[in-house]
Amino acid sequence: MMARMTNDAFAESAAIARSTQQFQDLFKGVEFTPAQKASAVQIKKIYDSLIHRAVTISREVEQAPGLKIVATNSHGQQIEIIGLAEKKHPNIFDDRKLDITVVENKSPYNQSQKKWIAIAPIFDADGKPEFQSNGQPQTKHLGYISEAGLQQFQGDIKSFTELNNLSKEIVSGFAASQVRVAFKQVKEYAIAARESIPDLEKEAVAAAMWQVSTASKEDVERGFKKTSAAFAIFGEELVGRLDKLQFTEFAVVGTHKPSNEHLGRKWVGEKVECHIEQAPVPINPTQNKRWLVAEDKKLGVFRSESAQLPIGTSFTAEITSPPSASVIITSTQGNQLKVGQLKKYAFPEQEWKGDDGVITIKIVGTEKAVTPLAFVDDKPLGVVDKESFKLLSERLNVRGVKVDGFKFQGRLESTPATIANIKVDPETIRYPQVWAREEALVREKKIKANQKVSIRTEIPTADTPKTESVKREEWEKQMLKLAIVCLQDNPANAGEEMQTATFGDGKYRVIYHEPSEMLRVVDEDEQRGTLYKLQRGKAVQVCNFTDKEKQNFEILRLGQQFIKPASENLQRE
Repeated sequence: MMARMTNDAFAESAAIARSTQQFQDLFKGVEFTPAQKASAVQIKKIYDSLIHRAVTISREVEQAPGLKIVATNSHGQQIEIIGLAEKKHPNIFDDRKLDITVVENKSPYNQSQKKWIAIAPIFDADGKPEFQSNGQPQTKHLGYISEAGLQQFQGDIKSFTELNNLSKEIVSGFAASQVRVAFKQVKEYAIAARESIPDLEKEAVAAAMWQVSTASKEDVERGFKKTSAAFAIFGEELVGRLDKLQFTEFAVVGTHKPSNEHLGRKWVGEKVECHIEQAPVPINPTQNKRWLVAEDKKLGVFRSESAQLPIGTSFTAEITSPPSASVIITSTQGNQLKVGQLKKYAFPEQEWKGDDGVITIKIVGTEKAVTPLAFVDDKPLGVVDKESFKLLSERLNVRGVKVDGFKFQGRLESTPATIANIKVDPETIRYPQVWAREEALVREKKIKANQKVSIRTEIPTADTPKTESVKREEWEKQMLKLAIVCLQDNPANAGEEMQTATFGDGKYRVIYHEPSEMLRVVDEDEQRGTLYKLQRGKAVQVCNFTDKEKQNFEILRLGQQFIKPASENLQRE
């Protein structure tokens, strides 16, 4: 809301609203008691209910003014139907019981307060039901189920699609004066709540309310609603925290991945020059992230819920790597075992650098909750990874050896830390002169209609035997062919390192990163994430297609309906 109001006045330098969770450390260092937190929770709960009621009334006056129906079933439950003037059902004022069917509003212009439509049968002047030519009862939209009405069904009315024999009462809708009264009550409560708190406790209660308001990740709209009580009641305390930069400690993630250009480096508090850069992430090349660049090399990305500094900001920072979260044990035979949850056991801080030791596997717990532990020289190291334990069990079962108590000589190597802790020196921060606008998705460059499309087609398939020795199954070959054709059909891919298109009747999206020769297929509709991933000359890294999907690929051929024409692909892009 604040960003929107600011942007009305400063459109050229628009502010971007952010999740309030990114600001959760605003009151860092301010302590509060359990009693103060309980007080903050109760105040916020009352404020939220009042503001919700005021906003609901305001929306109803704006979106569906005029009369409304209060319908009551035999159990005394009531449901409000608004928007009567818009729908103009001919039997609104008839003196009879009401039967309605509730359907979801599928209109692309659907507003949240008009999500559910009430449909009622039509009666003629003699009170007899009218019928269509096919013999079905004639019906018409009666109105919308109000937000207040939905509360009777805990916000979910899908299980109550038909409501019959309802008594009805037609009442006047809310007036503009009632909206003003509702918001006045919100303001009065905020003032009263603030005055009820002793001055010496205001900052502590403000900190408690801020903590509970920013504890979980929320979208921008809901995030504002979650913190509106804090802004309304503790505005002075919030402003007081802005005298100096509060967000100087961050954590970047992904430092164990190849994208970390410092991979293998153990940071022990070095102070180095850093800056913030926006760039794609290799695992999802169509998505931009904010990278921390240390000594001109990418280190890791900021979590979306983490505090952020503007793109282009430079500063000096102290970087520290936390202890490794897992260890890889390699036996003298070359077999590997991954062990995690190290913090709980005997070596929480130790860094293993090829150390040798006698490894013992012990099974603890009951049959329902078995935990395999790895011991080093009779001291517990951690929990054996599920997949590693499965492979070890299979190998030992073949040899007739019990897993519990199994010993072997092994070499231990700590895995790279998954995060790095960043402590910024606030005196060294240099903000960019021109602030770059954050773009969540990598832009696809547009080309002229008559420009020739030319993309590399040497995507790793079975049709490139000179450079590809990995054998592929028939369904896999066919799927890759379909994906390549749609990549070629998308003119936006011309000359691009990152190429993308939909295929499979729009169910899938193929993403090809030309420099790394990495191809991924993601689920476009059902949000199943990455379904397939491979790189030239290597075995498939990810394959989550179902057996049914594999069968569909195997029987399809180019030119069938499964491939959308280029024009349709362009429309989807």
